[in-house]
Amino acid sequence: MFSQEDYQLNIDGKTTPIALDTPYQIKVGKKMIDVTLSIRDTLTYIDSFLQFSYPNSYKVSEMELEQGITQKVLMTAEGSGFMVQEYSSLDPSMMQELLLKEVTKESKEYGYTEKREDYERTVRSGQTLKVLRSVLTYKDDIAIYEISSFSKKDEGLLLMTIDMNVSENGPGKRLINMIWDSIEFK
Repeated sequence: MFSQEDYQLNIDGKTTPIALDTPYQIKVGKKMIDVTLSIRDTLTYIDSFLQFSYPNSYKVSEMELEQGITQKVLMTAEGSGFMVQEYSSLDPSMMQELLLKEVTKESKEYGYTEKREDYERTVRSGQTLKVLRSVLTYKDDIAIYEISSFSKKDEGLLLMTIDMNVSENGPGKRLINMIWDSIEFK
């Protein structure tokens, strides 16, 4: 089995390179102890605005788009995923329709037909969100975009899901559902 020692275990000033799920014996004082570093199947992202769970096979990519706007993205290899934009100095709720038009514009120009299926969703922390949903179809291809927001005074979140609908229970759907089912706003 191939194993990379990407992690470091620091005990009392001594650093030992270790790999996930690989048993090690490490001397602590005069005693040898067994150590195995593992990662949980489900991880939790937490910041000052929100928290959500996601599978450990994904990493939250985060970048500052401009001052006061931070974006977090989790995407599958198929192009499905969840995006959150945090606005620290403005309420983004009025941008929902604009964002949906922008992300679907190119597909509609190509020939995809759009069916709107807007709905409301109550998240784990109890807030009910209006979700703008666009189902785009072209021949056998289906792409589903959802846009929502959560706002406070002069700040808030803009949420977007992208489901390339590769399969009914594919990795994209599982990732999106896990985040929607666990997301909490602060």
